[in-house]
Amino acid sequence: MLDRFTDKAKRVLFFARLEAGQCGSHEIDTEHLLLGLLHAAKGILAWAPGLTADEVKNRIDAHTLHLPSIATNVDLPLSQSAQDALKHAQEEADGLGHKYIGTEHLFLGILGVGDSFAAKLLREGGADEETMRQKLGARNPE
Repeated sequence: MLDRFTDKAKRVLFFARLEAGQCGSHEIDTEHLLLGLLHAAKGILAWAPGLTADEVKNRIDAHTLHLPSIATNVDLPLSQSAQDALKHAQEEADGLGHKYIGTEHLFLGILGVGDSFAAKLLREGGADEETMRQKLGARNPE
């Protein structure tokens, strides 16, 4: 699946791993993926117009249990929710007829994990999958 990821989408995973390690999490979760999106895709919150990057960071910080940092050379697995988000991202790309998986698909993938904190946060900020799919489907990406 990673071979279909754009460079930006790969950077999301890199930053998600950094975020998870900084808060001492032993796995990468959907909140870390969302924070990774904020690092790698600066304008991504246009899809959640009721949120700012600072608000997302503050709400995730307040929601997160902080433990001692984990060294960056330690491989962290994806949580089941994060695995589900990546699977949903692939399904979204396929459903839109896109050969690549980009940050927009990762955003939709996070929304697809409806019970995750990150998905709830994005919905509260006005993110809407159907509107997003319609706008993305209107594009003809290469």
